[in-house]
Amino acid sequence: MGVNMAMLAACGTAATARVGPWRFLALYLAVMPLAALAYAFANGPEGTMAGASGAIHGVAGAVVVWALIDGRPGRAAMWLAMVLGLNGWFWWLTGGNFAWELHLAGLLIWAAAAPPVGPRRTLK
Repeated sequence: MGVNMAMLAACGTAATARVGPWRFLALYLAVMPLAALAYAFANGPEGTMAGASGAIHGVAGAVVVWALIDGRPGRAAMWLAMVLGLNGWFWWLTGGNFAWELHLAGLLIWAAAAPPVGPRRTLK
């Protein structure tokens, strides 16, 4: 939970600065069940997972895309390296027994939704 909150603080601050608090909240709440559905699809009927980590990874995906849109590939690479590094660390800690599909789904859903959301202001 601590890693989720730290990641949400870092990525959520950047995303909220970009789209504002209400659009951020709407997107965050929309991605959470979509990521859970993707996890269930990947794991069969018994595979249910609902949690914040799918939406938090989605926020990270949006921040990566927005950094690319803003012409800041180094910043995008930094965010992506953070996400991949944390997931690699958790994969190692748990012996691969964690909801990586949920994380990937959230990342991809927000990455796809990020460009249409449009900038409120550029990321720093």
